[in-house]
This record gives sequence, structure tokens and C-alpha cells, in this order.
Amino acid sequence: MFRTITIATILITCFLSNVFSQDDIKSYITSHENVITNFDFDNENFQDLDSLGSAIGDKRIVMLGESSHRNGSDFEAKARIIRYLYEKKGFTVIAFESDFFGLNNEPEDLGFSAIPGDSVRRLSIFPMWIMCEACAPLFKYIKAKETTSNPLFVTGFDSQLASVYSQKYLRKTLKRYLDSQNIQFAKTGQYAEFISLCDTIINLKKKDTSDFKKVVDYSNTILDQLAGKGSSFYGRVVKCINRFALQQLAYYQLDNKRWTYHADKIRDQMMADNLKWLLLHKYAEKKLSFGHTICMFLKIRMKASIKI
Repeated sequence: MFRTITIATILITCFLSNVFSQDDIKSYITSHENVITNFDFDNENFQDLDSLGSAIGDKRIVMLGESSHRNGSDFEAKARIIRYLYEKKGFTVIAFESDFFGLNNEPEDLGFSAIPGDSVRRLSIFPMWIMCEACAPLFKYIKAKETTSNPLFVTGFDSQLASVYSQKYLRKTLKRYLDSQNIQFAKTGQYAEFISLCDTIINLKKKDTSDFKKVVDYSNTILDQLAGKGSSFYGRVVKCINRFALQQLAYYQLDNKRWTYHADKIRDQMMADNLKWLLLHKYAEKKLSFGHTICMFLKIRMKASIKI
């Protein structure tokens, strides 16, 4: 069965609708569409994706959107495109809208035994992808590439540190790191309370909003005392906790649409900032593809350069 993919249709429509008539928009889209003939992940004939490759050129970043987080056919298409980007265009990193800590932490650096990559992915990537049958061939492919000279790396940029991995490892790993930094805050009684309240944030346990305010205040103090290490990995983890607490505070403090939007904006800005950090630090020399929603492109473009 033939399916048609239209490059950046949503963005084009949003932009052109204020300038051209409906017929003009339709004409523009149909004249710029390219037919993809097969979404079978195991199909190694990528000729139908050549036009996509030409459009990408030598770009370092590619955004892969999806109509929703529950559309299996979108996942199938994206999985094959990821394989194409890896094999034909030199992309070696895929960033999921999933737990930043879980998908970027290196536990052996802090004394923990190394955890197999597939286990980390199962514990850190959100269920709509890691447990989806349509994504299974992709994750099997990623695992097969782990032991090669050219692995396909998986990372995450979501500031919602609520995965099973974070619930299991973040609290004790973060404490181990902060204890090693000899910051003044770690010598106060509030430090133990902060570490304890991390469970409230990570496990999405709704408590009095004063708990979220404490986490915001305590994490701000920690960032101030890290002596320029706020841009380090664990400094960024503390900032994620800070923004996650702010996000939940916005959700629970005022229950209306305007403030729900405000909570989502807090998260979107932090995800954009996390992506920027990954590009500048962890994967500075690599090509990266990411997703998973079309709105993330807009957030990245508008907010990634803003210091949050």
C-alpha cells in the first residue's frame, strides 16, 4: 500500500494560511510532497527516502514528529527513517522525549555497576514507545548495534524525571554526587529534607504545594553553591528537578487551562535547554535526530538560546 508523507506540512500550513488562499496552500503542498512506498523496517532499499536525504543535506539535527503519542503507523515510519538516517546519512544519536537522567547517567562513575543498555532503555524511555510493538524492531536494531564500532546512541531530553530508572537510582546517585561537592547546603538539615522530597517529585506523589516550593528553593540554593558546575550533568539534573517541581506546582496550584499551559511551557523550555546541552556537551561531534512532537520544533527554535 502506498502512503504519502508531506515534509513539514503542519508548519507550512500554519505559516502560509495567513498569506495565501486555501487553493494556493494545497497547490504548494502537493507540489512538494514525496511518496514513501514502504514502512517495513527490514526493507534495505532506501530509494524512496532519497528525496528526504537530499532535503536534509549535511544538517546535523533532524526533528521527527508524530501526529500523536499513540499512532503506531507513525512509529513504523519513523523507525525506518531512523535506520535510513543512521545507515545513509551518518546520524548516530536518537533523542527521545524521555527521562534526561535515566538516558544520560553513567552510574559506574559514581560506584554503581554498569547497567546493560537495553535495561536502561526499558527503565527510562516512556511506555508509549518502549512498550509499543511498532517500535520493537527499532529497539532490537539499536541493541544489535551496541557492540559494533558504530553504535546507535540513545539519549533523552525530558525534564520529567519520573521513569522507573529515576525512581530507582536518582535519589541515591544525586546524593552521592552532592556529598562529594562539599557544598554548604549539604551540611544543613534542609539538605536531608531536599533529598527526601526528591521522591515526591520523581514518583509524582502529590503533597501540599509547599513541598514543591521547598524543592524549588532548595534546588536554587544548590545550583548557586555548585561553583560554576551548574552546567555539568548533575547540575543539569538539579535544574530538571527544579523545573519539574515548578511544573507540578503550576498544575496543582491553579486548576485552569491557562495555568496548565503555563506548566507545559515550563517543561517545553527545559526540554529545549536540555537538547541544547546535549548538542553542546555530550554529543558535540555527532549528528542527532529527535522528537517526538511537532510543537517541539517551535519550542526549540524560540527558546533554546534562552538561559532558563
